Amino acid sequence: MPKKKWKKPRPFSIVRFCGQYNPEDMERYYKKLVGKHYIFMGEIPNQPDHCVLWAVGPRNKDYVGKPEFFRHTADFEEVPEDDL
Repeated sequence: MPKKKWKKPRPFSIVRFCGQYNPEDMERYYKKLVGKHYIFMGEIPNQPDHCVLWAVGPRNKDYVGKPEFFRHTADFEEVPEDDL
């Protein structure tokens, strides 16, 4: 099965983590990103392929409003409206 072509998220769109890493890296660095939605604020001008994200979700979650800096843009995909 061919791999789905990655499309860069639009600024201020809702995104989710879609990166694939070995289990050790996933547990150590990326576990907190899985299953959460973020607002894609855009790429960092002097850091190509890195972005800034803003966490969103239900108000009772502890990650709401938390920024994520210097994440790889290719690790995120836009969430289709049907999934929101």
